[in-house]
Amino acid sequence: MDDLLLASNLDDARAAEDLAGDHTAMRGTLHVLVDQLSRAVTGADAQLAGVARERLALWATERLVPHLEAEEAHLLPAVRTVTDGGPAAAIVVRLHTAVRTAASDLATTTHPLEAVGAAHVLAALLAVHADTLDHDLVPLVARDARTPLTGPAEEVREVLRAPAPTGHACGCGGGGCGGGGAAAEVTPTEGAPASDARAADAASDAGTDTSPDTPADTSADARGDMPVLDATVIPHAVRHATIFGALDAVEEGGGLVLVAPHDPLPLLAQIEGRHPGRFTVEYLQRGPETWHLAFTR
Repeated sequence: MDDLLLASNLDDARAAEDLAGDHTAMRGTLHVLVDQLSRAVTGADAQLAGVARERLALWATERLVPHLEAEEAHLLPAVRTVTDGGPAAAIVVRLHTAVRTAASDLATTTHPLEAVGAAHVLAALLAVHADTLDHDLVPLVARDARTPLTGPAEEVREVLRAPAPTGHACGCGGGGCGGGGAAAEVTPTEGAPASDARAADAASDAGTDTSPDTPADTSADARGDMPVLDATVIPHAVRHATIFGALDAVEEGGGLVLVAPHDPLPLLAQIEGRHPGRFTVEYLQRGPETWHLAFTR
């Protein structure tokens, strides 16, 4: 979170940061899954596009949607309490409905371009949803001493601790959509709290201008078959969480190219601590302005 967070107690402040960190990680995962689908469709690889669509639809229906349902059950009642009945909470519910529609479209469409469109709609909706909660509504709950945030936040985060989804989301019975790839996994960012990520990033990259709020593709890379995450456009406060979420979406045998504004040695140590031996890292470019690293699994 970029803004100063005022909370009634330290536990609620940490709960607000944890919720924001989970949203950031989910956006990182979604960025990679959408990128994989877009690349497969652009390359006219029907089989790969089917697998990519299936992975994204499965993550949306079995990871993202349950997370939103947990927010409705546990977090939005607190929002309604501090916003006098909750018109703002009603807006969040409408966003959730739109996310479910996009997830359903992804799970049922057989047209590649329709799948890409639904994927980008899903990414845009998640961005609006996360910004609304993390910057507008959750801080209101955190600073209201009458409404504890820690309990509801823990209930919401528990959904992300469930085993990663496997199987098909399209209703084809397991063999009719060309899918079947392993699902992407997103876990709560307890292993690397938002405060630790900010401290490591700020220490290694003081003064870098990172005003945009969402990751962006870059074409200046040698690994055209891999999704690309441009960390230079991600704010310090959420940079590491976004990268963690993106790497969680990398399946066995896959990879990700990271574009960083500096040699990300603290980040590499954190990744190895979270997932010992999972990734092989290759430097594709070492400065002077950006560092490009290929992570393969």
